[in-house]
Amino acid sequence: ADRTGNFCSIGFQFIHSRSIRQLKERIVDGQLGEIEELAAKGYWPRTDAYYGRNPWAGTLVNEGELVLDGPVHNAFAHFLQNMLFLAGDGLHESADLAEITAERYRANRDIDAADVATLQATTTDGTEISFYVTHVADERQDPYMEVTGTEGSAEWHFDETTTVRTADGEEASFDGEDVDPWLEVLRTTADYKRGDLEQLYCTPANTRPFVTAIDGSFESTERIRAVPEDRVDIEELDNGEVRRVVDDLNAYLDDAFERRVLLSDTDAPWASATDSVDLDGYDQFSPFPIE
Repeated sequence: ADRTGNFCSIGFQFIHSRSIRQLKERIVDGQLGEIEELAAKGYWPRTDAYYGRNPWAGTLVNEGELVLDGPVHNAFAHFLQNMLFLAGDGLHESADLAEITAERYRANRDIDAADVATLQATTTDGTEISFYVTHVADERQDPYMEVTGTEGSAEWHFDETTTVRTADGEEASFDGEDVDPWLEVLRTTADYKRGDLEQLYCTPANTRPFVTAIDGSFESTERIRAVPEDRVDIEELDNGEVRRVVDDLNAYLDDAFERRVLLSDTDAPWASATDSVDLDGYDQFSPFPIE
């Protein structure tokens, strides 16, 4: 964009949604006080067909190019970006990260990427961000987010139903106002191009923390750990597709979400801790360290 003089609008759908934008406005207005923590979870089971839909699905590298596929960097990427965006100071800003710790696990032996992931990060302002996602849950749960501030809290659901509660006892609810955020990505870009919108909603600047989070989380993970085969059930669905399910995974992830800890801090017997990565001044991704 800088080189050509043109602009780049990033297609994170929910940054363009009415629910996230209204929640952001309330946060910037100080209705929740200082934001102390954000946490999100989502469990979307996927079959083998999901990984067979293109050559890069389920890969870390494809044809010499980094892919880093997995629930954090693909299906649930939008919900990590939502938290980084809501934690940012200004209306169009996302929060920079100070450090991150991540754990990745793989139940499906036919892929290289993870299908279970948890991460915790701290912004430069001290806000805690926690994330819990998987494609091998025994039960589907659509993405859900909690925001906690010094003067209130908020809950956001995948259908955009949002509830804000303030310390003085007031409660407000709102939703997406029947505006399709997938289409809003295109509408706002067109409005900006025509000069009808002063500032793009989602840009390289306010998505850089997301890229930093992905890169730092892979460095923290170091390697994707295998879930023992005796903890993985292989199910054939009525349509003939096959999926993997990890025993008690929903319960482990729910526990981790409620306590804001990583999987290694739960009773999951196959989970193991990783080291945090310092993101202060982070400017180079080194996923393949040379010894």
